[in-house]
Amino acid sequence: MAKFSTLYGEYRYVNRLEWFEDDRNIPLVYYDMGERLGLSDANQKKKYGKLQDYLGTSLGKLAWHMFCKVSYDYPLRDDHESMGAINVIKAVNSTPNPIFNNDRIREVLAEGEVLGKPFIDDKMAPLFGRLFNLHHCKSLGRLSLFKLKSLTKQRHKCPACGCVFGSHGHVYKKPSVSVDHIRWRYEDKLEGAGSSLRQETKV
Repeated sequence: MAKFSTLYGEYRYVNRLEWFEDDRNIPLVYYDMGERLGLSDANQKKKYGKLQDYLGTSLGKLAWHMFCKVSYDYPLRDDHESMGAINVIKAVNSTPNPIFNNDRIREVLAEGEVLGKPFIDDKMAPLFGRLFNLHHCKSLGRLSLFKLKSLTKQRHKCPACGCVFGSHGHVYKKPSVSVDHIRWRYEDKLEGAGSSLRQETKV
């Protein structure tokens, strides 16, 4: 089974804490990173700012390098563009990583109380996926590894009552019409209903 590394070479790193923590080995976070990748990520400056802050910490830097190492070595299907960054994060959190084979790095992880525990939050998947696709794929003329969609929250409009709700059931707007569920017919559906109001991240 192919890997990103078989297509483009191994992930290059030096297994020393000083190298992992060197800012020169951490990619830049651009506030228009989503747009550069063709995504509709308007008004995400705060989220990208938090990513930059995280990458400024020792744990954040180690997390990024571990994510990259596993991304390069993760077995790919033929349609690797359908792969989600969450797959890599779960692999980092659950399988041995060669970057762990360093006493000083293990000390840093122990100090952060994450040694032997999952330490990359699943919520980092869309952000790490963007960072990887931009710096390890697009900027180098490679095919994107991860499938990504917009970070903005999706809202749905009910075709029967007109209420607007989110993916987890939160109602943002009350029903606009009364509905008799017995007499309602498909022809009665409201105009503009569906999930086209915004897009949602799925990785």
